[in-house]
Amino acid sequence: MDVVVRSAEMVTPRIKSFELTDPAGADLPAFEAGSHVDVTLPNGLVRSYTLLNDSRECNRYVIAVLREEAGGGGSAWVHESLNVGDVLSITEPENRFEIDEGGDHNILIAGGIGITPILSMAERFDELGIDFKLYYCTRNRAETAFAERIEQRFGGRHVLHHDEGIAEQSLDVVALLSDRQPGTHVYVCGPPGLIGAARNAAKEWPQGTVHFELFGAVHVAVKTENKPFDIHLKRRNVTL
Repeated sequence: MDVVVRSAEMVTPRIKSFELTDPAGADLPAFEAGSHVDVTLPNGLVRSYTLLNDSRECNRYVIAVLREEAGGGGSAWVHESLNVGDVLSITEPENRFEIDEGGDHNILIAGGIGITPILSMAERFDELGIDFKLYYCTRNRAETAFAERIEQRFGGRHVLHHDEGIAEQSLDVVALLSDRQPGTHVYVCGPPGLIGAARNAAKEWPQGTVHFELFGAVHVAVKTENKPFDIHLKRRNVTL
């Protein structure tokens, strides 16, 4: 379907957000927290972008794009050439990073542009009155997208962690996830190192309580025993 760029804003020196709406002003297909759309850019590239706005909104989609200088050219084109008024072709929203609304406590960990699905999740938990705490890891305040929005809405239910690019100052996910309360789920999205650290720290957690999303085909090594495992193909409903 086609959408039009209604607004664009630089939210950090390297992240630009875009508001997408129906060209005729009609409602857009509903979406859930964690959903993404595939965008076909005018230069022929196809990229997936998470919807970061409140999932109750039906009049718009909001995406944010990190400019990757060493990427394949998609983010650079979006930053340089995508303007207000341009029309894009996108797929309907699809969710591969669903939240479990039955959890009693939720730990949300985001690193950099990984805030995009996590922010929508936090707003959904807030809407439902479900307990959560958001940990958002960035280099510094200037590179923290949507910081004011987070502070205004979530109050003491968030931590903005700035490491200044120093590994020793990274968020201590081992300490954060070492003492799991019953009914707790963890959601993590961001750089591979952050996801790997969180998965390792929570490797003894019950099945189905550790949720993560990788941007692209990135291998994340998890320290565990060499043992059989199942793969479930959701669309085909087949388990291997």
